[in-house]
Amino acid sequence: MRNTRLRVSGLLATAVFLVMVASDLLMLTSLDLSRPYRGFWSEALALPQGQVTLGYFLGELTIPFYCVGAWHLSLTIRPRGHWVSRLILVTSAYSAAIFTVWHASFAFNRSIFRAEVAAGAPAGEPGPEALFAFVTYAEPLFRVGLAVAGIGLLSVFGMILAGRTLYPRWAAVVLPVVFLVLAFVLAHYVPVSAAVVLRAGAWNSAGAAMFAMSTAILWNRDA
Repeated sequence: MRNTRLRVSGLLATAVFLVMVASDLLMLTSLDLSRPYRGFWSEALALPQGQVTLGYFLGELTIPFYCVGAWHLSLTIRPRGHWVSRLILVTSAYSAAIFTVWHASFAFNRSIFRAEVAAGAPAGEPGPEALFAFVTYAEPLFRVGLAVAGIGLLSVFGMILAGRTLYPRWAAVVLPVVFLVLAFVLAHYVPVSAAVVLRAGAWNSAGAAMFAMSTAILWNRDA
């Protein structure tokens, strides 16, 4: 039964992150995979409003399901009910709430940016109000979310190294390496079409890859 829950939770977590990749692409890119991604501020004004709205709601309604990933990780910890298994669930729930606001900030800052350009500001870079809102409210919140999520993940990786999970110990190295490579490295070495996805949806692409790897490692681990 536990093995079934590990498989289902891992596959669901991977799917959640892939849906978030789709949301990122809708909100942040023109969906033209034939040219390099130029960044949020360069792309924002030309994006169709319907596309942005779809990406916004898709992401906002999906982010709470990040907790499925925490459930997957908590199931691996031995003994069952260990405080780390509860910690990963709590930190995931808290960071998911924070990331919901972070995701929404792109839609709101785009609206501020559009209003500033309509008022005569240059279109190639964010106006003072859009930049102020992003730097003052959105970015610090994102860092807090990463810190909170990181506390839970580091605790799980510590349990893996200690041999207190269903993972082999080497997974404590492989899983974060997979995440970091997808988030920060691979986009420099793949074709433009893939690089667009990895740059616009870096964090969620990395999350999907990490949970896919986790699911593969654990597929028959508790059989």
